[in-house]
Amino acid sequence: MEEKIYQNFDQPQENPLEIVPEKKLKISLSPKIILLIILGSIIFVLLLLSLVVTQTRHSANKTVNIIPTPTTVTINSDNNNSLIPSPYQSEFQKINNYTSQDLDLPAPQVDTEIGL
Repeated sequence: MEEKIYQNFDQPQENPLEIVPEKKLKISLSPKIILLIILGSIIFVLLLLSLVVTQTRHSANKTVNIIPTPTTVTINSDNNNSLIPSPYQSEFQKINNYTSQDLDLPAPQVDTEIGL
């Protein structure tokens, strides 16, 4: 067979009018890339979830405005003594007597010579 000069040998098909589908670029997905995609999607979902939870908490805190009211507490020595075991009540009574006395102690002397 004679070689034709005008023939293009680069084309793999015989019929030039036939449409050849283009080759698709295939990306090889290694296990590392798949793991990276999965972890990225998990992080994205958790980010959206945290934003939703934060918004609901802020809206719940703004709607309920609770102001605590202080209550007065009276200390009854009879109730306190009933909580202390009987063998130790006398010792606690001595401590209460010592703290109830007004000790008139002089102020401590400040040494101005220290640090010079």
